[in-house]
Amino acid sequence: MEGFEAYRDRLLGAAYRMLGSRAEAEDVVQEAYLRWHQADREAIRNPEAWLVTAVTRLAIDRLRALLGLFAPDAAWTADGGGRVPASRRVIVGAERIARLLLGLGKSFYRGEVTREVVTINGEAGLVVRVDGRIRSTISIATDGERILAGYTVVNPDKLPRPFPDGRLGRGTELEQPAAGESGPPPGMENGKT
Repeated sequence: MEGFEAYRDRLLGAAYRMLGSRAEAEDVVQEAYLRWHQADREAIRNPEAWLVTAVTRLAIDRLRALLGLFAPDAAWTADGGGRVPASRRVIVGAERIARLLLGLGKSFYRGEVTREVVTINGEAGLVVRVDGRIRSTISIATDGERILAGYTVVNPDKLPRPFPDGRLGRGTELEQPAAGESGPPPGMENGKT
């Protein structure tokens, strides 16, 4: 433990620079600690180099896993309606989207997060709840293998209103704003690719 703690700040910095998210960086450093704990430390000549290498590889693995979901020229649009923070520009490119999602994953959705699969404008989507309240909807357009575009609604005026008991019901078909009303990026008008 002592050897590991001496390098913790450097490891966090390296992971953060790669992932762009403190929460994700902390997760990677924790995973590196577990691997360090299981390693034969007698065989490790340079603990700092071993740990930096482990953190770097773990961060790359996380990025690759997320990047593999998106087409290289995928687009991601967010609609906050000026009421809540959201990107004002379309995010284009798998790597930029991956970094965005990694950063939002644990900072925007603080609390107990649940996701419900729904149909949004005829496409697969999610309703994301935080502590039981609907926080966003996410719809995606795919080519059957990769995500071509994503559209997140966080504007409270456009989020679905659940039944009084909080349920949306199975197979819920949600209507999102039509193109022209802060709608989805090109190619996702009305949720269609």
